[in-house]
Amino acid sequence: MFQIWTVGQIDDWLSYIQDNKGKVESDLGLTGISVTPRTLIVIGRSASLTEGNRRKLTVMLSQRPRLSIMTYDELISRSKAQVENLLGPL
Repeated sequence: MFQIWTVGQIDDWLSYIQDNKGKVESDLGLTGISVTPRTLIVIGRSASLTEGNRRKLTVMLSQRPRLSIMTYDELISRSKAQVENLLGPL
């Protein structure tokens, strides 16, 4: 299961973007970046999540509507579906 500091890192970056939007745009080439961007945390494998972990994730996500958390398995599955949607079956 992911560590709580991961969410803290997201909060730190969001604060930095809000306080330094111009610098982020110029230094990182992110012109027009939102100060409230959607965020994503990718965690371990789906099989390693317990029912308790899944409940915690559900609660966390309900409190943070612009945050997504997915496993590597979900990331691969969604990426494959996107590619197949664009190019046809692999």
